[in-house]
Amino acid sequence: MFDGTLIIKYFISSLVILLFAWLYVKVYVWLGKNFLIPVISYGIFYFDRRYVHKNMEFNVNKKYSAIILASNYWPEKISVYSIDIPKLLKTLKLKKESYKVYEFVSAKEFKKIINNPKVSNVYILGHGQRHGVKLGKNECIYYCEFKNAKKKEAIFQFHCNHYGGKSLADYILSKKGISFVTTKKMNTLQINKIIYENYKKAKKDSRILLLK
Repeated sequence: MFDGTLIIKYFISSLVILLFAWLYVKVYVWLGKNFLIPVISYGIFYFDRRYVHKNMEFNVNKKYSAIILASNYWPEKISVYSIDIPKLLKTLKLKKESYKVYEFVSAKEFKKIINNPKVSNVYILGHGQRHGVKLGKNECIYYCEFKNAKKKEAIFQFHCNHYGGKSLADYILSKKGISFVTTKKMNTLQINKIIYENYKKAKKDSRILLLK
């Protein structure tokens, strides 16, 4: 015999379970977004930034590499530091490559760095696209503005490189220069993988030199 009451009970029970599941997910996401992720991110930001501030320059002489931390917008400052900047600096030290870190620059400062004839290599870290990089909440700078700048020996765009257009390397990289520019979005994990691979290679090369 058909029992309509039992069907209704099952239906209500299912709705209650779905409601609790929905609340669980909402609470979990809220805690993650508003508590866990900020706490963990700020921890990384604090210790990495502390290292960077102690190592802002290395053997700066006539020519050096400029490491530009492009975003000066507060929430994105933390995410810029999700890139393994300390390992990048360690890599340059192992390679005896002179460098200077420029932290959270304005458009005016960015232009001054790129047009500086002493800057031979450029590393740009932040949020951007192939043709430009974000500097603030509503501020971007586009690489076509530097088509007449002095040529560089190396250019690394460690940010998203989507939406097409010409990169900074397309404008000012020397003929024999090296560059890292993709034609698609890059996430932090992919960028850190490249930095880590370069670090391992630099560490291996430095050991070989010590053995000679």
